[in-house]
Amino acid sequence: MYRKSAISHKQFRLTIAKQLVGGYSMRSHRARQKEITELDRTLAQHHTRSVFPDRPRACRLCSKHKLKTRAGRAKEQEMVVLSARSISIKTVSGSTMRMYAALQQRTNSVSMVQPKPKAATQKYLFPHHSQDSLSYALMLSTVWQEAIVSATLITATVSSLCSAWSVETLGRRLTVLLSGAFVAVAGVITGFAPTKEMLLLGRLVSGLAFGLASVAGPIYVAETSPTSLRGWLVSINQVMICLGILVSSLMAGALSHIGGPQWRYMVGVSAFPGALQVIGLLFMPESPRWLASKGRLEEARAVLGRLRKAGDDLEAEMKDIIMATKRGNDQAKGGLQNLVMVTRTPHIRKALVLGSGLLFFQQFCGIDTVVFYSGFLFKVAGFPVSTAVWLVSVPNLINFLFSFLGLAAVERMGRRPVLMLSSALAALGLAMLAGGFQLISQTHAELNSSIIERNWTGQIVTECATKYTSCQACVEDNSCGFCYTDVSDGSCLPSAGETHSLVGRCNESSSTELEFKWTEDYCPSRQAWVALLGMAVFVAAFGPGLGPMPWTINSEIYPYWVRGVCSSITLCVAWGATIVVAFTFLTLAETIAIPGTFWMFCGTTLLGLVFTAVLLPETRGLSLEQVEQLFKTPGQRQGEGHSVTVIDIKQTNQPPPAKSLAA
Repeated sequence: MYRKSAISHKQFRLTIAKQLVGGYSMRSHRARQKEITELDRTLAQHHTRSVFPDRPRACRLCSKHKLKTRAGRAKEQEMVVLSARSISIKTVSGSTMRMYAALQQRTNSVSMVQPKPKAATQKYLFPHHSQDSLSYALMLSTVWQEAIVSATLITATVSSLCSAWSVETLGRRLTVLLSGAFVAVAGVITGFAPTKEMLLLGRLVSGLAFGLASVAGPIYVAETSPTSLRGWLVSINQVMICLGILVSSLMAGALSHIGGPQWRYMVGVSAFPGALQVIGLLFMPESPRWLASKGRLEEARAVLGRLRKAGDDLEAEMKDIIMATKRGNDQAKGGLQNLVMVTRTPHIRKALVLGSGLLFFQQFCGIDTVVFYSGFLFKVAGFPVSTAVWLVSVPNLINFLFSFLGLAAVERMGRRPVLMLSSALAALGLAMLAGGFQLISQTHAELNSSIIERNWTGQIVTECATKYTSCQACVEDNSCGFCYTDVSDGSCLPSAGETHSLVGRCNESSSTELEFKWTEDYCPSRQAWVALLGMAVFVAAFGPGLGPMPWTINSEIYPYWVRGVCSSITLCVAWGATIVVAFTFLTLAETIAIPGTFWMFCGTTLLGLVFTAVLLPETRGLSLEQVEQLFKTPGQRQGEGHSVTVIDIKQTNQPPPAKSLAA
């Protein structure tokens, strides 16, 4: 009907618009529906021939103007983002960096009072709208979209369990090196994936890498670090994660302004840090504790000499390592028997409950959903989409900067007080965030009935304009949007896409000195600053404590011989909690509304604070062998020749003299 060669893009768009508007006023309801269906089919065929980036003669104009019918817009609402790609990078100092790269998320509208399935928000990660989307490029169905999103999380959970064998058999260093190789391979596969099957394969490989790195990385850093710097070096892991998130958000903003298959650049770039990790680890030594456990004592002593400064008592540390590994080798049974021993050994079981609980509450404070929501909050506050693309980096920047406070405090204040203070302030930020969303739902913009909208022929626009009486009802209709200069003078108009209305004040051809704003999926509110402030407080509180401390503590509280097994179990808990939060958030938002969801996160954060206060001892200033004694009873310590001075650590938050725990 409308062939690309027979009609220009501008004429094509204008013809579609006129027939749609004219059809509403001149034809019966059944005839209008039939015509709309035919136009939807025609437009879909036009896009099939023209806008896919991987095909020649790509149509940039249709993508630029976001020309969509109701069917096209409904299809766009089912687009999903590839979940954040974690890329572990081991630097020369042995710290871990995880770089996150992401694509756009589907553009659903938001119901603040009573969210509906098709109206619930999914403004995750970056609110930019790439004209060359992954879903359109590879023709992904809903099932395939869900499979690609969940593939990494599922395989990461499985590989975190398998890494218990890897870190004990292959070694800490080689396991981390393998994770870097998997990341590089996954980046190449996903970046050049010609089909959805290859894309899924790349996601599965990347999940294997993340599971291995999340277990082996902290263990490797903890076992090679001196006691005085162990907490600082393990905490660098979280700082590098924050840096990776910040860099990837800036990258997403930059790539949103260029042409071409943007998603390929975003996922393909992960191959470079993966390769860098492999190269860097070729020059790194193996963990001296792992070498000692394998009977390679001279190698362990040589590595320890490389890792310690002049003047350190290497022989005393080596003696502690040999005694600990000998005791561990006597207790270790290997394979599944080690797992049975974990459940039957009281002090290990206590440490495992503590480590798993800390990572559980870290995920259930809702950090991912809060950061993912930042783009939506900036838009509700009145910032245009083009600006929100960059402002979404603000919470990532806050998280990165405040994570340095954790580095400064971890060896000065200790793990326990930093984590407790962070949890308390994070709960305060979540309460402000929940209250802010509640205010937004009660004070968002309303329609001004005195405003009369007209089309290009001067006729009064009745479609959408007279159908709804509130902004919320307007944006919940996929065919309508909200046009405004201020929250008090809005009007509901037929939508022509994400950037402008089909007719009326917000049509791109309208000439006016006023700056009109257009939205399809949210209602602006003057109270959005409360939620923005709460988000800033929460992210700032998370950075120094809730972010790095659970990882730091988990890397040091387990005995050598079950460190790999226990770390695998706790990481499985962490990945599982991440999956639960990610896949239940929309259901919670629909059931108890968005404010209620963040109130729930506030409650779980307070529970985590109580959990920390009751169970967590201070580990600052203690060697890994000394930390093990904290979870034993006084009778066990006396039987092994250890002092009972450690009982007071939890109350004083001061490290005991080193000799008080020495055998």
